[in-house]
Amino acid sequence: STRKESSAASDVYKRQQFLMVFFVLLFDWDGSITRSDTLELIAPLPDEIIRGTRFQYYQDAYSDDYNSFVTHFGQVSSGETMYEYLNAIRDVELRSLERIERGGLFYGTKNEQRFKRMSRVEFRDGWHGMQAWLSEKTAQGALEAQIVSVNWSRDCIRHALLQAANLSHVQPSIHRIHSNELETFPGTDVCTGRIVGPCGHDRIVTGIDKLHVCQALVSEDSKNVSVYVGDSVTDLACMLWAQVGILIGPGTSVKRILGEAGLAHLLHTLASWMDLNESNRRQAIVHVTDWNEVKQLLTQIEQCLT
Repeated sequence: STRKESSAASDVYKRQQFLMVFFVLLFDWDGSITRSDTLELIAPLPDEIIRGTRFQYYQDAYSDDYNSFVTHFGQVSSGETMYEYLNAIRDVELRSLERIERGGLFYGTKNEQRFKRMSRVEFRDGWHGMQAWLSEKTAQGALEAQIVSVNWSRDCIRHALLQAANLSHVQPSIHRIHSNELETFPGTDVCTGRIVGPCGHDRIVTGIDKLHVCQALVSEDSKNVSVYVGDSVTDLACMLWAQVGILIGPGTSVKRILGEAGLAHLLHTLASWMDLNESNRRQAIVHVTDWNEVKQLLTQIEQCLT
């Protein structure tokens, strides 16, 4: 009798494991997990700069290049031209990085200096509760959460996440961060001045680059549910690719581009997205305010699929 009960319990467990949804969660960092861009915290303070000029100079130059690009590209009139726009912005991004490297903005600066400023990172509403949920679900083997970002310092992102987890008294649950990095001289934390790609790969500078990273991370296992959360046009290709694409925050730039491309109908509230059939959900983007709504959405999906 005991053997039969043990066998029955084992069968139930196997069925639960077979039916369990596994979320592959892919998050943007700047403006998505955080309230705003963190590059100003990564950039050296005026008294830390050894070569070149202040960060504001590079910000102004980037803005000029970007505005010129937008003017010359013209209106994004379709889905096809939208993807052309997302790819063409590469020249602006690479020019900015080359300008920063040539000017020596980060040369001789130290990670220690940047890590101290990471305590000033402000997280979007609901993130601390989301961390606890991620930690619980990761321990259950129900998901893996990763970050895919065009940011310049993977180590700074990791440091800020660790600080936030410690403040919330939860185990860190995001261990894989796919982002650029400030190259350091061997055996030191002193920056060479170069911004390099993750783990020897090409730099991540556009939304299309982020899309390629995401596609490489997600297996074809039918039990996997890919989820991407982002806040800007740089995240648009990933949101449209994922099984569940989530736009977090105001989403002003995304709304504008989708509107110009005649794709505004792809944006849905949490409630209207849940009413869609599976095929239409795959083509849609859920617009949420904060991480509380992200957690609510994922919980509802989990309940529907198990």
